[in-house]
Amino acid sequence: MEQGTPLRNSPVQRRAGLTVDRILEAANTLILKRGHAYATTKRIAKMAHCSIGTVYHYFPKKESISASLLENLVIISTGPVRRHLLASMHAPLAECLPEQIRLVLVSRRIILEFRRQLHRGAVRTDGELSLLKPEDILYTTNRAFFSHHRSEIKVDDLEAALYTTAYLVIGVTDAHIAADASAVTDEQVVTHLSDVVLRYLTQS
Repeated sequence: MEQGTPLRNSPVQRRAGLTVDRILEAANTLILKRGHAYATTKRIAKMAHCSIGTVYHYFPKKESISASLLENLVIISTGPVRRHLLASMHAPLAECLPEQIRLVLVSRRIILEFRRQLHRGAVRTDGELSLLKPEDILYTTNRAFFSHHRSEIKVDDLEAALYTTAYLVIGVTDAHIAADASAVTDEQVVTHLSDVVLRYLTQS
């Protein structure tokens, strides 16, 4: 895919927008219930009550549908994380970090499960499916959160602290989710990871 090529044509009318929503809803239903391979454009069009030509008008290829679904999922699943960050601007780090990490864990599990569905269908995850990342969506809010807690954060370079904690949390939660038979519970991960992040940020 060429740089700057849109995932789909932008609907310019409300009716077109509703058609796109129906296509995405149909695709999501078919993928989650029967797998990506089963969700052919023909079946998606039939469930969305439109023609295959209409599907291809908005989504040049099937991967574009998957990319849009993943994009929507990332935005929706990171919503609770962002809202908690905003609500915790003035709360002590020790008080708000556990819930923040708990919400990240929930968000990552939703996103990774959908990605697993795509992998099972042998869908490429480079290019289109790598355009939107949760950490990118949350960057500005995370930055504001760290700035509000500057008096608690003892790391000199705030940008480095932001980068390090973001990928520490993502790395640990993703590894925990991947270890399906892990003897460590979600709450144990949240508790220990919160402690590690707090100690790093406060240098205690």
